[in-house]
Amino acid sequence: MVAQSWSLRLFLVNTQHVSIMFNQFLRTLLRGAGQVFFAGNAITGAFFLLAIAFAALQNGTPYTLLGAIVGLTVSTLMATRLHLDDNDIAQGLHGFNGILVGITVTTFFIPSPLMWVLLISGAMLCPIAECAIKQSVTRSWGVPGSTLPFVLISWMLLLAGYNLSGVHLHVLSAAVQHPDESHVTLLMLFQASIRNIAQVFLLNNTVSGVLILIGLAWRSWAMALTTLGGAILATTVARLFGADTYSILTGLYGFSPVLSALAIGRVFYLRSPVRLWLAIFATLVTVLVQAALNRLFTPLGLPTFTAAYLLTLAIFMLARPALQPPSTVANASE
Repeated sequence: MVAQSWSLRLFLVNTQHVSIMFNQFLRTLLRGAGQVFFAGNAITGAFFLLAIAFAALQNGTPYTLLGAIVGLTVSTLMATRLHLDDNDIAQGLHGFNGILVGITVTTFFIPSPLMWVLLISGAMLCPIAECAIKQSVTRSWGVPGSTLPFVLISWMLLLAGYNLSGVHLHVLSAAVQHPDESHVTLLMLFQASIRNIAQVFLLNNTVSGVLILIGLAWRSWAMALTTLGGAILATTVARLFGADTYSILTGLYGFSPVLSALAIGRVFYLRSPVRLWLAIFATLVTVLVQAALNRLFTPLGLPTFTAAYLLTLAIFMLARPALQPPSTVANASE
């Protein structure tokens, strides 16, 4: 009886330990999803995954959600296996590039066993690329890597896909659609602004954009308002400059400006009178950079992803010492 009692206690202790570890890992994964918008908050990340799930189920592509989860999990586990900084891992800083790679692969590739091999390989490469960028670009120039690993790895996988017969890409059309300008209403433009937010996760879905905003508001009302303001400004600027209407309405001109508004307006610059104007100007500049990159990358059959945001961020971060002292990136804690 004594031996059975000790065995039962040991089993219960081990079960409790496993449960605690699982809960901690789950919170790490959710923070990783939240870090796509600089919000290392588990509940925010849960709203982001809900946004991905809604769009995936509505479009009949549940593997998009699965790809996001696999990419997020694999990149986080890889960072753990490489014994990278425990605090960075816990805050989800090695998960957000992985989730974006996962969504990209399942969006652009036709599902197959080898597609999942590509996805896992890309996700495993994310924390290594993050370390490489941190040790070189960030340390030397003070420019954060942000989504650069996602962009570089996604470009690599797509270009490889064109030359590999074992995997197949969806047909990427370079043709520009032209909706009837007379039917473009203010409501449609506002919906486009919400899609700008969703397109950060490659989601052309208004409800998903709303869910992302709700998640951001849980983390910080200021972050949510900055994101919405950046999205509306991006749509307005793109419209005034005569960008093609289809791209505007589907959020393809606004996702990078949204990140620029948030990065400059809330994350990397300290609060000051000049910060607001810098954020507004960075958003406008990113729209112009997006237009330029669209012209450059469309003939190559490659999406720009968040390259416009990254180029704008680099400019403003290199100029930051002359404009304002550096700030620290604050992550939410529950």
